[in-house]
Amino acid sequence: MVQEIRQIMLTGDELILAIEAYRRVVPGFLPPGKITRCALTEGSVLAVSIETPCNDGVKTVTFLLKNFDILEPLIRFCIENNIPLPKDGRKTADIKGNAASLWVALNLSIELPAWVAPMQLVHLESLVDLSPADIVLEECNARSR
Repeated sequence: MVQEIRQIMLTGDELILAIEAYRRVVPGFLPPGKITRCALTEGSVLAVSIETPCNDGVKTVTFLLKNFDILEPLIRFCIENNIPLPKDGRKTADIKGNAASLWVALNLSIELPAWVAPMQLVHLESLVDLSPADIVLEECNARSR
């Protein structure tokens, strides 16, 4: 059987578009507002800064997203931009610099080291439960009281 590993790389601007596209479909993923910055921090964590409305005006709030937090936004970006993805492919995300990669493996019968392809198993159902927006909105509302 043919084995396939594919890497789809997005620039920093495309990553912001991917996050915005996903936010339209899953409104609770991040709060509404303009994404002003998207940059990698220590430990492969993506810092996303959003100007968000609060009771006393507009505040810039930074959310920290890990690889598994951006997996669904990357998949949504591919779907909206007609980039074919195999339905049964094992998918994972990786962040390097200010860009992100979606890795897809199909019929892979060997384990690969992470430096070849970061193919950890990710449970997509858990992504909505880990929404960082709920935590920050509570903090923002608490500050303005």
